[in-house]
Amino acid sequence: MQQHKFNASLQEFIRKRTTDCGSCGFLSEIIRWITENLPCYTNQLNDNLLTSDETTRKSADRPTEINFSRLWIYSHHIYNREKRRTLLDAARELDLTGFSAPGKPGVICVEGRKSNADDFWQQIRRLQWQRITLSHREDCAVLTDVCSQRRFVGFEEKCFVHPQSSSGHGTHLDRGRLLQFLQQNGCGDVFRYFFGVDGKEDSLVKK
Repeated sequence: MQQHKFNASLQEFIRKRTTDCGSCGFLSEIIRWITENLPCYTNQLNDNLLTSDETTRKSADRPTEINFSRLWIYSHHIYNREKRRTLLDAARELDLTGFSAPGKPGVICVEGRKSNADDFWQQIRRLQWQRITLSHREDCAVLTDVCSQRRFVGFEEKCFVHPQSSSGHGTHLDRGRLLQFLQQNGCGDVFRYFFGVDGKEDSLVKK
């Protein structure tokens, strides 16, 4: 662009010089004009390059934001062993932490990079479910590693059903035990997204 501007200015000078004075002393004047005006264009070019370099450097120095998500998923029930294994494998493959709670209803939580959490949700929703919904999601941008936002270590299956039926099949989820677990991990407020009411630990445990 600077070369184009320089050439245009030089051509304009030549046109005016030829029109006004003919060709007498023409070459020496062109040389003098170039000598006097070229630094203006090269200095501007250098300034533009420095500005571009500075912008690039500042951009490189700026911390990169990482999008973090925590998804809370509600299912009518989770009994099938193959599905339960799929939940574990998919979460671990995508570097997500959280838990799945089999029974009726079934509850799933995954947390990690937003793109990975969304991939997990897309994968599992394609499985055959009587009903499964994304009840709540928490999104934020962090300037450090996503681990600073995690509330769970690893991804595991948590069984909140009666001990005599540890497989989770045909049993109802123990809401009191689920609430206690959520509160222990700083997530007690999400109980209402699953069941429509705030958790009342004493009454739930009695049930």
